[in-house]
Amino acid sequence: MAKQDRKARTGKSRKAKQHIVVFQDENGTVIRTSFVADGGSAEAPEVTEKLFETAHHELRFTGWDHPLSPITENVVMKPVYRSLPKSYLVMYFGEDGKIMGTESVLYGEDAAASYRPVKEQTPEYDYIFRGWDADLTKISSDQMAHPIFEEKRRSYRVRFFHEQNRLLKEQMVPYGQAAVPPTDVRKEADPTYHYEFQGWQEDYSRITGNLDVHVNFSSIYNQYHIVFLEEEKMVEETYSHYGDPILYPPLWRKGYTLHWSEEPQTVSADVTIVASYEFSNPVGAVLKDGDSLYEIINPSISRGSVRCLRYRSGKRNLRLPSQVKLGDYYYRIERIGREAFASCENLEELRLPTTVRTLEDYGLANCRKLKRVFLGNGLKQIGRFAFEDCPGLSRIHLAGDSLKKVSIDSFARLNRQTSFLVERKWESYYRRILAGALSRGQILESC
Repeated sequence: MAKQDRKARTGKSRKAKQHIVVFQDENGTVIRTSFVADGGSAEAPEVTEKLFETAHHELRFTGWDHPLSPITENVVMKPVYRSLPKSYLVMYFGEDGKIMGTESVLYGEDAAASYRPVKEQTPEYDYIFRGWDADLTKISSDQMAHPIFEEKRRSYRVRFFHEQNRLLKEQMVPYGQAAVPPTDVRKEADPTYHYEFQGWQEDYSRITGNLDVHVNFSSIYNQYHIVFLEEEKMVEETYSHYGDPILYPPLWRKGYTLHWSEEPQTVSADVTIVASYEFSNPVGAVLKDGDSLYEIINPSISRGSVRCLRYRSGKRNLRLPSQVKLGDYYYRIERIGREAFASCENLEELRLPTTVRTLEDYGLANCRKLKRVFLGNGLKQIGRFAFEDCPGLSRIHLAGDSLKKVSIDSFARLNRQTSFLVERKWESYYRRILAGALSRGQILESC
């Protein structure tokens, strides 16, 4: 029994709470009363949308003075009316009188006037839209707007062309007027003809549209004068026609390279061709002898000398020649350049001629199989690390007393057991010259 009483009490306590909502009209007359559960939404009745209007405004319903949701207490709802500006219709018409569109504008505001009418151009005129014939600011009534166009005379592009469509002049000319052509129009003579200006192909006296005007020339046949000079002395002259081959006179000077001032192969214009000479092997020129490379040190015809930049040979035992022929002359090999013999992969024994005066830095470096080197008695200087990366080099022969300068690093990175062989009479001389250059284990021997 007690349990049933508790259920009854619990059920009664869970009954939803409700509130009274009264809706009144603008005069305070009740138009609806309803009960709304706590936190629920009230359903509003219909009311008069517009109470009255003036010339440009209307008193219109805009809502209730209390929110319709959520309802948390008893409430009286009254309608709210506000004075709102009227809307007016603006109609936009095109040039043809047909309506383009409309716009609704509130009283006192400016029309957007976003329409852009066009009027079709004629060959003589373009038409530019300048606005509307109605005042579309601060609208206070319905409006009809028609477009206003400005008339502008059209101009056309006129281009004057040389041959191959090369533009000479471009101008804009008003409709109906004449174009002004370029002056002093010429055509350069070509190999076959020279030309005279004969006027223009198209009529440009009254322009009614874009126009391209092309030139007219008459052609006159050419003949040419060919002259050959050796420096300032005339060697040969001929008269020839366009396209004839040009035959050059056979000029030559021993030890020199012939240069022509120009070298046309066929006749195309009057021309004077001058022969000049340049010494074939100037200082610094790098020349080839087979696969070997040499740089000119002294270009003298009788006492010329070179630096050996690269020597190619497959021999195991090599005696370097004292001179090499480059072009028309022989040159003494005077210097051994950096890694000059590195490409001689099979080289085991090398003999340098007496003409070699300088073994430059790294001069015999990278000769991996080299065992013996015979330095000529003309050698005066040995550069730094001259024998670097020659792991098999065991003996270096020195001759004469010309050697004057040896770097402290000349024999660095050599095998510690490398021996230096000199003539007995020069032993004391070389001990003094090589002092400080020999590493521990390297010995000087005499024979």
